[in-house]
Amino acid sequence: MRALYEQYFHIGENERISDKKMLVRIVATVLVVIICLLGMSVTSIAFYTMSIESTATVAASTFYTKVKAVKTSDVEIKAKDGSNKYSSLYTVPPKTECTFTLTLPENVDTLADTGYCKITVGNDLQKCYYTKQFGKGLKEENQTVDRTTITFKVKTNADSTDIRIQSCWGTCSYKPIIEDSYVIDPLYTPTH
Repeated sequence: MRALYEQYFHIGENERISDKKMLVRIVATVLVVIICLLGMSVTSIAFYTMSIESTATVAASTFYTKVKAVKTSDVEIKAKDGSNKYSSLYTVPPKTECTFTLTLPENVDTLADTGYCKITVGNDLQKCYYTKQFGKGLKEENQTVDRTTITFKVKTNADSTDIRIQSCWGTCSYKPIIEDSYVIDPLYTPTH
């Protein structure tokens, strides 16, 4: 091995490298790189094709609330076309008080443990309100809370007002300001 090293790889102090030695070095370097790449490819293929058996099942989770909107005269307001269980749009008539009740659906296996609703108000839909967390066993202010329903009111002035209610999975990063019996004034701009 030492003779091979001396012949092809060793360069003396005042010696110039020959074309033959340089070519051997390049070929040896390319071979080492190819061998390393092949070795990494084989181990990665083995890693990704290895099967793991498990009895656990993974299921997608969803979160939504049922929305009921009722005017003061006990007339229910219907959601506009294009609304679905995750996002619904309502128009509250002028000079009206309307009560919205958000309720978690019952017996839905894929429902997430917790979520909240984002409520945008006004014809430009730029004023945002966020409900407190929905769910069971929620930790709030050193106590455990089960919240399955939130009711809030919207009082309109001379103009009709659009209300969009979007169900959001997870925890709200904004300060929740809508608790039960909260009153939304379309002329007021909330702060977070």
